[in-house]
Amino acid sequence: MSTPSDNHTELRALLQRLSDDSFSPEDAARLNDLLHGNPEACELYLDHLTLEAHLRRELGSPAPGLDALPAFARSSSVVAARANQGARRTRMFGAMVLRFAAAVVLGAVVALAGVYGLRSVHQPLANKTEDPDASPKLNGDSVATLLFADNCQWGKKERLVEGQRLSAGTLQLERGLVVVRFDGGAAVVLEGPTELQLETRGSARLVAGRLTVRAPEAAAGFTVHTPASDVVDLGTEFAIKVERNGATELHVLEGEISYSKPGTPQEDAELLSAGKAVRYDQARESAPRTVPLDATRFAELLSQAKIGPREDLLLAYEPFNYPPGRVALAGANGGSGWAGPWQVSPGRLPEGDTGDLTVAFGKLNIPWRVQGGRGPMLEAPPEYQSRRRLLAQPVRLDEDGVYYVSVLVRWETPPAPPAGQTGPMPAVRIVLRSSADFQGDHVMFNLPVFQRPQLDIRSGAIFTSSQTVARNETQFWVGKIVARRQGEDEIFFRVYGEGETLDTIEPADWSVRTRGIRSDAKLDLVLLTKFGGGTCWWDEVRIGKSWRAVVPTGAMPKPKAE
Repeated sequence: MSTPSDNHTELRALLQRLSDDSFSPEDAARLNDLLHGNPEACELYLDHLTLEAHLRRELGSPAPGLDALPAFARSSSVVAARANQGARRTRMFGAMVLRFAAAVVLGAVVALAGVYGLRSVHQPLANKTEDPDASPKLNGDSVATLLFADNCQWGKKERLVEGQRLSAGTLQLERGLVVVRFDGGAAVVLEGPTELQLETRGSARLVAGRLTVRAPEAAAGFTVHTPASDVVDLGTEFAIKVERNGATELHVLEGEISYSKPGTPQEDAELLSAGKAVRYDQARESAPRTVPLDATRFAELLSQAKIGPREDLLLAYEPFNYPPGRVALAGANGGSGWAGPWQVSPGRLPEGDTGDLTVAFGKLNIPWRVQGGRGPMLEAPPEYQSRRRLLAQPVRLDEDGVYYVSVLVRWETPPAPPAGQTGPMPAVRIVLRSSADFQGDHVMFNLPVFQRPQLDIRSGAIFTSSQTVARNETQFWVGKIVARRQGEDEIFFRVYGEGETLDTIEPADWSVRTRGIRSDAKLDLVLLTKFGGGTCWWDEVRIGKSWRAVVPTGAMPKPKAE
């Protein structure tokens, strides 16, 4: 009877033959046997394929022939994609092997078009409880995101929070100011009382109230329907006011819009340029009259909103405010929102790792208006592997909610391992796991040695950014989790470099995001993990329920060490 050690030796030999293009049909069948039901073997396989992708991309060597791949990697979707890619095979290989890894673990390959530059694959994970009588709000139905809400009172049935993804439907804002970004790129400020019907990722209907639209060039064509006119953005900033009797005003603050009576062909629309405004006194009026421009600029509205930190929405905070040097884990219990001190992960510690925390001082370059990085921080020397801490309140993927995670990171990146090397690929990670099901679904924000941010939800469900981030500089990581009791969960990851300004409210562009993820996991463990050498520093771990809780725009009070 073979032992796990024997199986791993055999697996490494099979992977080497796969890399050498000497892989046989018998090898493919045996690889299937070794991977089936073995998470550790799947993770080793995934690490190998990811490293191969990086090396082939860097060295320009061709991808292996499709016939050399295991049967589980040759679904019809991959065959079709391979036939259509032709000369692009080498450039696309990194994305393809990640698709193959997903097929290994989940038994199928689903190729998706990239979103925000994403090349990824997915399969649904743990089954959510579905109500056959309900209409689940899948992320495919979402058309916008609620970015900011200030002193708001909503309609009776609405309970909206910042960061929430919005499906097509009606927003009834009784009082306050709201910023909504449509998935097509247009950002809209609503001032209560306003009733707005979200239609698609590029259109809405203003029933009554006031809105201001800021649409970048990429969002040109954003359309607002009103009782009196259909308004089409031509890459501009404009404001609309609709009264309860249907009277409508259009004010162009920058650029140009086209407008026409509802149902009129677009070629018959009129143009209205910056500095001009018109008014329909009645919804049925055939032509508007000119009125003075009287609208507030988008940026000024945001300034008036006084967007500031939301410490009250922090769930957990660790500033690593410990004395420099070695800190026994029993005393590493600072911050807030935790159910105990830091611990080592179960299993044998790497040689040289004492199991304590190493606290350094001032190892990060901080160009942002955030606290941290200038005082004590966690240091992970080359022999360090992982530390974990239990949350007092878990991140729950089995119920509706929005969560954010942030951390300051700098990693002195080691060289990429040579071709054929087995074992974990060098990487730095912040991971949310379940203490009750440690090997189950998780949320991993990962930066591998090839410097392309990744999201890992479970071995085989990996999403890799097409963007490469700078090496060996301080980074600000932000993750977002949109959890749904029914339907898809959505997870986002953004890595800010030293030359980038932190966004005051959630940005439109993320480094990478997921698609097709469904999980009911309850994640109550936070792990700071590093593999494969190099020294890393972490500071200011935050978990909260608002972008403004984990990306503060001003100084936050620093808790005293406990």
